[in-house]
Order: sequence, then structure tokens, then C-alpha cells
Amino acid sequence: SPPGSVRAQVQNAKGWLGIGLQAASADEQGKLDVKRPVPRVTQVFRGSPADDAGIQAGDFVMALMSEPVLSTSDLIARVGAQKPGSQLIVKLFRPGRTKSFDVPVMLGVRPGIQGLIKKQWLNRKLPNVTFTQLGDKASTLETKTLYSRAKLTIVDYFATWCYPCKKSVPGLKALLTRYKSSGLQIVALSSEKAPVLRRYMAKSQLPYPVMSDKAGEFSSKTMSSVLPTFWLVDSDGVVKDVLFGAGNEKRMEAIVRKQLAPSSGN
Repeated sequence: SPPGSVRAQVQNAKGWLGIGLQAASADEQGKLDVKRPVPRVTQVFRGSPADDAGIQAGDFVMALMSEPVLSTSDLIARVGAQKPGSQLIVKLFRPGRTKSFDVPVMLGVRPGIQGLIKKQWLNRKLPNVTFTQLGDKASTLETKTLYSRAKLTIVDYFATWCYPCKKSVPGLKALLTRYKSSGLQIVALSSEKAPVLRRYMAKSQLPYPVMSDKAGEFSSKTMSSVLPTFWLVDSDGVVKDVLFGAGNEKRMEAIVRKQLAPSSGN
């Protein structure tokens, strides 16, 4: 984009703090001695303004520029009404401390979702969640157990109605054929209901298991929203790469080959 276009985009952008939020429960409100669902920080994105300012998961956002924060939507609206580069004073309460405290934060520009996901998760462990594995009988499986079964796992986050997802299947099958003996496993993961996934399984005859994230725990914690998204995860649950959309066959194979290559010893 021309420099003027970039400047215009920044000027029109909303301020970004870089945190995930959840409303305080009734019990938490009681402990905080407030009668409003103040936001609790559930996640701080790497390299975000909040991260730079030292805000932590578990902090409660009590006020913004000395004005009480009434709810998560109130905080989102007030931060979004500011421009990137604006300096705000955020009042936090951190469990374990006796008093709330002020933190100065300079708002940034929210990155695109793909950049945000990569920055957040590359070379980090994914959260341990529970999938439902669909087979003759459904069974639950923790992801830490799943990842430990292979040197490298490709989690194909997909939907049965998604054309790019279907387009990616032949490439995934070919990858598994070539690299299964070297330690590769592939799992397909969707937040759709079990009957829908079972019909898809019967029709597609995939050579790898289909998992259900019907509670949305994985998609929520990892911000998976692009279809398909491919998570390449080692046996410890550490993300080695994330790829988005169809047409990534060559790049994916290069990553698989690198991760499964025998390590050279001295």
C-alpha cells in the first residue's frame, strides 16, 4: 500500500490493548467489593501494549482514566474509542495484593488475526483441552496425550461445509502416507455436532481420526477462526508453525520434513 494509505489506515484504526476478557463472577465481585461485572483478564497477547505494560492474566480492570469500568463491553468500547498511540491509565486489582494500582498503557494497532495467532503461539505450548474422538464409540482424549503419540501432529481445524477445507484433504492424505512411519499423525478437528461429523467421516473415508471441539474450548483459547487452520505441534504440545487456508501443501511438507528429520549428534 502507498504510504498515505497506510497512514490513513492507522489514523482510522481503533486503539488496541491486547487482552482477552471475561466478566467477574458474582463471587469475584463480592471479594472485590463491587456490584458490577468488572472485566477479568484471561489472556495477554505477546508483544501487545498490555504485555509491555506488565498486565497479567488474572488481573481485574477496575477503572480507566479514573472512571470505573462497568463491564467487559464498557472497557472494549472505551478503548476502541481511542486512537493507537493514546496513553491511558488503567487501574488494576491483582489477586494477592491488598490494593489496586495504576498502570500507564500506550494503545497500539490491532494486528490481523493470522499475525496475532502466530505471535501468540509459535514456540509455545498449546493449552491442554479435551477433545471427543468420534469412532464406533465416542471417547474423550486430552490433547497432551494426543500430541505425545507422535513426533509431530497436524491438527486440521476445519468445517464440513468449508470448500477450502475439502480441497486440502488430498494433500493431507498424501502427507500422512509419506511421513506416518517417520512420526507424523494428523487429526481433523471441528466444533460441529457429532452427527454432522459422522456423516462427513462416512463420506470422506479419512485415514486419520476426526475430533469434536463441540464446547469450543480449543477454538476459543487458540482464537482459531480461519478455516482451515493447520496447527503443527510437537510431542510436547509446542507449536512449531501455524498455516492458514488451502494451498499450503508445499510449505507444510517442508515444515514436516524439517521437524521429522533425524537430529544430528556430535
